[in-house]
Amino acid sequence: MTLQTFTFIGVSTGQSAATRLFPAWTTELGLGDVRLVGCDLPIHAPPDRYREVVARIKTDEHELGGLVTTHKIDVFEACRDLFDVVDDYAQLCGETSCLAKRNGQLWAFATDPISCGRALAEFYSLAERGEVLCLGAGGWAVAITVHLRQQRSASHITGTNDRLIGDLPAGSLVINATGMGKDTPGSPITEAAIFPERGYVWELNYRGELEFLYQAQRQQAGRHLRVEDGWRYFIHGWAAVMERVFAMDVDGEKIARLARVSESERPKRG
Repeated sequence: MTLQTFTFIGVSTGQSAATRLFPAWTTELGLGDVRLVGCDLPIHAPPDRYREVVARIKTDEHELGGLVTTHKIDVFEACRDLFDVVDDYAQLCGETSCLAKRNGQLWAFATDPISCGRALAEFYSLAERGEVLCLGAGGWAVAITVHLRQQRSASHITGTNDRLIGDLPAGSLVINATGMGKDTPGSPITEAAIFPERGYVWELNYRGELEFLYQAQRQQAGRHLRVEDGWRYFIHGWAAVMERVFAMDVDGEKIARLARVSESERPKRG
């Protein structure tokens, strides 16, 4: 019997904790025998590479769908005509983080506005009176901006970012949604940047060099910061995708179970 497969589209999928945790997650969620298949593509790969992968997912009867990281916007733009249905968030954000099959049709979902909202709510209240500075212009940044706008009805570049952070009032939230520190080296800010007093700092990555995270941690005590990495976002992100691919509800109790079986893979910080 041929196993059903679930494709993970990224840059360095073999280094992701998801490749090791997926069997435990499928057991916790009662999904049966499903194999996670990594598909590594360079950043901004040629459109034909994206179309080849998406076409395979669409036509292979054993393929259940896919999760997309890093390439969310590129996949959407290169493969728009291959999607039979596009959800509202994918249309609004111009990206897809989740591919799922429904009755022979390929659906494109953007789940980041949902998963980022769930992760953000665990440490940051929208009642805070500070501002939000989201560094980055890719899929993560777009998704977070959409979520925050809905709830409340962002060298030369790093120097500008330093100034933007310095202008923030106390209690503000600063987010690294650039991918720097994981997909590319470095940080979007310099060591001269000063985080806002009593501020919140969210590094969306959970693995890699994470220089932005360590810059914030060095100021944590002196500036009274709440500093979060991307681990919980990682858990929520996969859960939101699996909800759609496997047509199930991953509630708070299931999230807690997924987090519990995942803790052994959480990178240790010095």
